[in-house]
Amino acid sequence: MQKGKRSLIKVKKKSFSILLLITILLNSFTCYSKIHDDYYFMDMITEVFINEPYFKENDKEIEIASYSICKRDIKEKDIKKIAISINRLSKVLTIWAWNEEDNLYNIPYKSIKCSANLLKTPTGLFHPQEFIEGWHEMFGKNNYCKYLIRFKGHYLIHSPIFENENNNSLKVYTYNGIGKLDSNGCIRLTTGDAHFLFNYLDKDSPIFIFDSAYLGPIEVEEIEKIEKNQTWDPTDPDIK
Repeated sequence: MQKGKRSLIKVKKKSFSILLLITILLNSFTCYSKIHDDYYFMDMITEVFINEPYFKENDKEIEIASYSICKRDIKEKDIKKIAISINRLSKVLTIWAWNEEDNLYNIPYKSIKCSANLLKTPTGLFHPQEFIEGWHEMFGKNNYCKYLIRFKGHYLIHSPIFENENNNSLKVYTYNGIGKLDSNGCIRLTTGDAHFLFNYLDKDSPIFIFDSAYLGPIEVEEIEKIEKNQTWDPTDPDIK
């Protein structure tokens, strides 16, 4: 099947509501197929394949292709820098590795579950404002998180919530709730995923938050639920 004409949406922050409507409509009818060693996204209605980088930052503009070719052969040791896209609607965070050859973040490393809030989590293009090491007390009583990345005001990317500054005081419902719309506006991840982003993001890394029925460029890693009486995060790199 031959490639069709390009179908590119140029997005600015001011026109984000228009993007949301268009993206949901377009991506409700897409799927991905493997051709040789590359993954293409296909419009299921017109059956057109389009080759276009998915994630690009250019003077506070974002270019998002409706469909994209994605290279999947990168290993963690080869990652130089990353960008992340967070889909509030599907509760999926995708990590994009930098492609030096294309000068783009167009290599999806992995897609993971996250928690967000459709009413409170801000949308648009952001960059890390602060990296908070160690434990950090959140709103409310006995709420602590770690591996925090502030991206706008009081909005953070962080681990599940713990009762106190102890790795064995996990509030299980905040771990099992990852993949649901049950956060207070922050982006909640497993401790392992929060640790990865803490180590790989830097102050210039793009963070793009949007809404779409589209799940992502690659399979989403599932999170296995834990028992209510378990007091630790099984992904926590600090548990020995």
